[in-house]
Amino acid sequence: GGGSGSPGESETSNTNPNENGNTGGGGGGTQGTSNGNSAGANPTDNVGISLTEAEIALSEIYDCVSNYGGLNPILGGYLSSQTDSRGHNPLALKIKKFIDDNGGCSAENNSFIELALQALDGFEVDWEEQIINELTDKADCVFQKLKSSSTKFKDMIKKFDGDFPVAHLRYSIDNSLPDSINAVTNNSGQHLIAIRLNGNTMNKRTILGLARTIAHETIHAELYRKVRSVNNLISINDFPGIYDYYRRYLKNWQHQQMAAHYRQTIADILKEFDNNQHSNQFYLDLAWVGLAKTTAWNNLPSSEKTRVINLVSDFKSTGNKNCN
Repeated sequence: GGGSGSPGESETSNTNPNENGNTGGGGGGTQGTSNGNSAGANPTDNVGISLTEAEIALSEIYDCVSNYGGLNPILGGYLSSQTDSRGHNPLALKIKKFIDDNGGCSAENNSFIELALQALDGFEVDWEEQIINELTDKADCVFQKLKSSSTKFKDMIKKFDGDFPVAHLRYSIDNSLPDSINAVTNNSGQHLIAIRLNGNTMNKRTILGLARTIAHETIHAELYRKVRSVNNLISINDFPGIYDYYRRYLKNWQHQQMAAHYRQTIADILKEFDNNQHSNQFYLDLAWVGLAKTTAWNNLPSSEKTRVINLVSDFKSTGNKNCN
């Protein structure tokens, strides 16, 4: 965390651009052959076509995922159980469309299907953007407002859809983080980049501060996505900016690059989210949170550091903490 001489909060991420472990969505087990037909359905009534669609969709999904270890039996059972008494299974049709729209059967698509089915019991899955949203209450409210209000934020998360099939993105709440850490972004999933927001401090967070944290962590995810897009082998020909900052700073390269080049992006997202209620300088100052201990911060005149620290401290006390 910050302490004296910094804006006083921190976000973090694993920082090695080549860190890409194998802890993605679970596999295991072979899927059953349930076709989703209800015992009470009359095969001669007017739902014959829908029944056939559900049967075909389920069969094709199971055939597809069986090439990559199959679905966990519990998840497969959940998918089959979504077939209603008239033979409709909208979830199966949605998954079938997801597979068709994203290049057919693949290990990456199988991973997302597993992760999505795990999350669907109470959470939101965006099949088009390939984002799993496990946020709740205040955090989800801020996230939804970011998506609806900020063009730049929407453009960032769109990079994780099927047109850029590198990794999926998941947002969740983590109650095990210390109070000094607002959030973490983890790049170790095989097909997943995971953003975890601190649930312990959620009630104390301002709405704008929480929006800044989500934007900050999504930039981390986007930088990781770029690294993954070149098979974790960054060169000056692919992403010269990342190449430069990684060579110069190694462990803290993302924060160094964000402090020098992404603060205006964060400020622009906050301005859209906040309906331009403050000056550009105000949003730029808020964007420093999590970016202390960088060369750009250290190079600021002491008067600017003092202004930022005071603004951040004052706003934490006086800013709106309710999202509705």
